[in-house]
Amino acid sequence: MKHIKFRILIIVWSSMILLFFAFAGILNIVLPSHFVSEAEDALEYEIDYQHYISNSNGESEDDSSDYYEEDSNEESTLQKKFESGYQDSYFTSDIDYIDVTDALNDKNTSEGNSLVGSNSTSLKSTYELTEWVKNHNISEEQIYTLQTDNGYYVFTVYEEPQNYDYWDDAESDANDSPVYLMYINIDHIVKYTRSLNWLISAIFLCAIVVMSIIGYRLGVKIEESQKTQRRFFQNSSHELKTPLMAIQGYAEGIEMDVVDPQNAAGIIMQETERMTSLVEEILSIS
Repeated sequence: MKHIKFRILIIVWSSMILLFFAFAGILNIVLPSHFVSEAEDALEYEIDYQHYISNSNGESEDDSSDYYEEDSNEESTLQKKFESGYQDSYFTSDIDYIDVTDALNDKNTSEGNSLVGSNSTSLKSTYELTEWVKNHNISEEQIYTLQTDNGYYVFTVYEEPQNYDYWDDAESDANDSPVYLMYINIDHIVKYTRSLNWLISAIFLCAIVVMSIIGYRLGVKIEESQKTQRRFFQNSSHELKTPLMAIQGYAEGIEMDVVDPQNAAGIIMQETERMTSLVEEILSIS
């Protein structure tokens, strides 16, 4: 086989490039999708928890809207989920809240919108999410995603479980329950994972260089071994031809009565022993 070292280099480069794209896909596609899924789970858990607390405290009124009325089976399901150790998500502690009651009433957001909750947030996030809610038709407790230059938001809108006719009456008065936008900004962790692209690139570049050097040297040694093996067989074939030619010549001489048969037989025996010795050496080396 010729050019073994170059074939090894091609295999090394191809393998490392495939591995690089696999890791890049995990960092840039799989992990962000996983973070979005975790954030959605956190929001769903918080919504379920709000309903569970509301049902447990008996806050639901008989004249509540059908949207929030839960039958006994649904209440029982929530109760079983939380009593059986319903676990919150990794992002539950990162949930922030924005009061979007005025935004949904098409009022001036700068007057009524406020930030609530235990976690701090930027005014840019508040503005971007509030503007998005104003300009889109949204459904309550439907989870949305929004990616901007300032954040990667996973959010939903829900009404505080006190008065439930807000969503049925667009002209509700000021006594209606406040409506909150509950969101998680996963931009920081997504940017961090994507920043690892430089580290992964550097690692794979170093790995390619090291593996290329090792592969090239290995290929050189294999080629040298093959050359040595080829020279050995060439020399062996030459050494085997010498006794064979001698045996053939004396056999023809005996046949033509030009040599003494007894003398020729002795030479043939010597050459046969020599050829046998060469064959045994070849077998021992191989």
